[in-house]
Amino acid sequence: MHPVIKRLEARVGEQVCADFLSASLRDLPDEYFLDEREKYHQAGGIDAYLVQRKEAFVTQLETCLREGRPFFAQEITQEVINYVKGAPEIGGGRRKGSIIYETKIPFMTREYLAETDPTLKRYYYCHCPWARETIKNSNLRPAETFCNCSAGFHKKPFEVIFEQPIKVEVLESVLLGGERCRFAIHLPAETFADK
Repeated sequence: MHPVIKRLEARVGEQVCADFLSASLRDLPDEYFLDEREKYHQAGGIDAYLVQRKEAFVTQLETCLREGRPFFAQEITQEVINYVKGAPEIGGGRRKGSIIYETKIPFMTREYLAETDPTLKRYYYCHCPWARETIKNSNLRPAETFCNCSAGFHKKPFEVIFEQPIKVEVLESVLLGGERCRFAIHLPAETFADK
């Protein structure tokens, strides 16, 4: 992955590469997020929408726990739910001015919470099957801009809600040595600036 990303950056530049990756490498058709647009309009504003989004995420995790099924690939425990409830940016995001700060839920939260080794903790956090092995293998180098793909996943609902392209920044990444994966999603400033 590292050589491919570096070749792309050499041809088009780091920012163009980051912008390309922030469109997300996943198949994310707008239709998948149309219900988010409706929820936003029903909420009556961005702050209420973010609260409802967080509540819906916690409810989804509680349902997984109650039904004994995984959330994607991870086991959900009460400890995981308590962790998510105590992390304001996970599952909903927190707005400051026209920016929403959103933090990813760890890929394997139960293991992440129990781990004390910093390297393994970051490994359990990372969602990307193409990139996470570089965390455990010091002979591999991560592609620095690759986490823009994950950022793109987090900005996509807001692009559908506001029907326009939205800028997103990777603020922290476990792949690059951070303790979490955190993004800044830039909403239309004229609409959401603090008064």
